[in-house]
Amino acid sequence: MKYILQLLVFLLCLSAATAQDGNVVLYRPSRFGGGGRTPSVCVDEKPTVRLHNGRYVPLHLAIGKHAFKPCRSNALPLEVGVKAGETAYVEMVVARSKLRGTWGLTSVGEAEAKPAVAKLKPLEAKWVTVPDVISKPAP
Repeated sequence: MKYILQLLVFLLCLSAATAQDGNVVLYRPSRFGGGGRTPSVCVDEKPTVRLHNGRYVPLHLAIGKHAFKPCRSNALPLEVGVKAGETAYVEMVVARSKLRGTWGLTSVGEAEAKPAVAKLKPLEAKWVTVPDVISKPAP
C-alpha cells in the first residue's frame, strides 16, 4: 500500500508540469555493485543531487537542452532535451573498469523506464542540493 501511495504521489508530481516546463526523472536501479556509493549528479554544471542505490528523483526543469553528468567524471555530459509537459528518463549506471567502477548516465525510453521506476523508492529531499528543481504537486 505504501508503494502504491508513493507511485500516486510520483504521478501527481509528473502531472504538475506547466506548459513552460518539463520533467526529467533521474533514477538508479538497485544493484549490488557500487551499492554503498552515492555519486553526485551535475545538471548544467551544477551539483544537483546525490543519487542513492534504488532511488529516483523527478526534476522539474525549464524546456530546452540540459547537460547531465556524474560530477566527478571526465566523461562528456549527456544532453537531454526537455519538452513542455513531457517527461524524459535518465538512468545512472555503473561502468566497470580494471580498478573500480565509474558512473555513467544514459537516456531511457518511457516504456522501459516506467516499470523500473515503479520498483524504486523516492529520494529524500535532503540529498538534493538544488531544491527548486524537485517536482512537487500543484498547490
